[in-house]
Formats: sequence, structure tokens, C-alpha cells
Amino acid sequence: MKNVFCVLLTVVMMLTLCACSAPVENTYKGTAEELDSLLLGISQIPVGTMGVSMTITARAVELLDWCETTSMSGDELAATVKAYYEALDDANKELFAEQIAVTMNSIGRLCEEDLRAGMLESAGLSTKLNWDATTFSLAASADDQL
Repeated sequence: MKNVFCVLLTVVMMLTLCACSAPVENTYKGTAEELDSLLLGISQIPVGTMGVSMTITARAVELLDWCETTSMSGDELAATVKAYYEALDDANKELFAEQIAVTMNSIGRLCEEDLRAGMLESAGLSTKLNWDATTFSLAASADDQL
């Protein structure tokens, strides 16, 4: 009886461990509204002012973190950014194009492992997410349509 109980308990424990270690597919899909909020933050970057690099880095990190957790495709992201851009008046379109460009530049620098830690530290930021090439590629699609 003890042997049967031990075998049964072992099987239950193995099944529990297998269930815990199974990869979970990301079902979260960042919404266009969340992306619009991030784009609003980017559009408020005071380009050309002193100390703006920390703000740019903060917006780049927010966008990367969002890209890491979303299941939105690059095409969907580009379409959302384009719709946001098209809703702006001509003066703000030019400014936003500059703001998104400096944000993309910051994302490009964050892509480089040796620069990332210093940039995050300088801006007083940290992230718990491990950005990968897919994340950087998705973020880069933000200015594909501009």
C-alpha cells in the first residue's frame, strides 16, 4: 500500500512540476489606447532643451517595455503610430517626427548592451524585462510609416 501511495504521490508531483515549467504564451495584447498614451509622452519631449536625454531615455524604455509585453504586430504598431501622426496638425507633425526620431535613436543605443546600463543609470531608470532582438525590431517599426 505504501509503495502505491509513493508512486501516486511521485506522479502527482511530476505532473505539477511539468505544469509549472510549461511556457506560457503571451496573451496580452497592448491596446492602441495604451500606445497612444506612450506616443503622447513622446510628443511631449522638449527636443533641443538641456537635460532632455533623460526624458528621451525614459520614453524609449517605456516603449520597449510595452513592446516586450504586447502581442501587437509590427504592422499594427506602425498603423497605430501613423494614425496618431495623421491626426496631428502640420506644425505638430514636424515636431512629432523629430521627437519619434530621437526616441528611436535612444532605442538604438539601448540595443547595445555596453551602453544600456549607463543610459538607464543616468536616467535613474531600471527595467525588469529582458529586451531581445524581437522587441527592438518591433519598437523600430514605430517610425516605419512616417
